Amino acid sequence: MDPSAASASVSSPNFYQCKYGRVQLLTAENYADWSTTLTNFLKADRTWKIVQGIEKAPVPPTVAEASSSSSSSRARRQPSQTLEPEAIYNEKLEEFECKAAKACSMIISSVSPSFQQFIFAMTDPAQMWNTLKSQLDSMNANAGPFILRSQFFKERFTGNGPISAFFAKLQQYQSRLATTTFPIPDIELMSHVLSYRVLLNKFEPTVKILHLQPNPTWTSITQTLINKEVQLQAPWK
Repeated sequence: MDPSAASASVSSPNFYQCKYGRVQLLTAENYADWSTTLTNFLKADRTWKIVQGIEKAPVPPTVAEASSSSSSSRARRQPSQTLEPEAIYNEKLEEFECKAAKACSMIISSVSPSFQQFIFAMTDPAQMWNTLKSQLDSMNANAGPFILRSQFFKERFTGNGPISAFFAKLQQYQSRLATTTFPIPDIELMSHVLSYRVLLNKFEPTVKILHLQPNPTWTSITQTLINKEVQLQAPWK
């Protein structure tokens, strides 16, 4: 049994898990994170080139090639010592079809049920990947920047993971919108972080101090809050 399939069977309802790690199922909001993670899974599984369309199914030998090779082989070797072009082709085709099926399985298993309809009955992993990209990559849609900005302002630090990871996530929004007509400048990053209830209550005293800081920068604000988190986690002596 394929280890990746065995691992996937224990996935939680909201995640796809394989031997390379786990990723949240693809939804309308997480295409960028999903595609980045799944690309790494597919590369590790040696199927990414098929998804890209770089690696294609082998071309069957022509009748002339098969006949010529067969006659030449019989003249030089025993039949058991040679592999005919048709046999070589069948072997390569079987290997390609196996890899393509693994890629299809990984892709569809990592998509939430409500969006599997986009790729239902498809057997070409390249077609599946491109279809999902066109349907769910919000940056390709006219409303993409608006959707991303709306998601950005909804982000809150819940304490699930370090606060530095939260800051990195906010900067991902900034990077994705940098080349659009709706970029997120550092001042908006800072304003969001220092807004009411974006951070946990334990950071409120520090946030109030940062509001009074002259000429703050994104680096100075985030470093201050990271240091505060370390201080709050340190055991009392």
